[in-house]
Amino acid sequence: MGVRTTGSLGSGSDIKQAYVIFEKNVVKPLRENVEDIFNELLHIAKVKGELKINNFQIINETIVEVEESASKTSDALNSLSPLVATKVLGSMTPNEIRALASLPPIEGGDVVPSTNPETPVA
Repeated sequence: MGVRTTGSLGSGSDIKQAYVIFEKNVVKPLRENVEDIFNELLHIAKVKGELKINNFQIINETIVEVEESASKTSDALNSLSPLVATKVLGSMTPNEIRALASLPPIEGGDVVPSTNPETPVA
């Protein structure tokens, strides 16, 4: 596992793929070790039975795919240098940024926040 592109956070499908690889290479072997240890303890204690963990999911959350238009914007941002991407994000409204993460809009989120505080008049 790792970052495919420097400065890129990846998409929902990247997260799903990383989870599947992690589950196959880390979780499943550890699960099998737990089963083996418990079954050996049952055998030593002369208890008839067998422990079997069936398809236990660590993460039950649904991984959200971003909409195609948001994905294109996200891909474009990921192709930029981090400094340029930060500048572009600074010119976006909160709701535009939330749309990239497939989050619902918020009230008042259609205005670009001011980066320069107003200078008080003396």
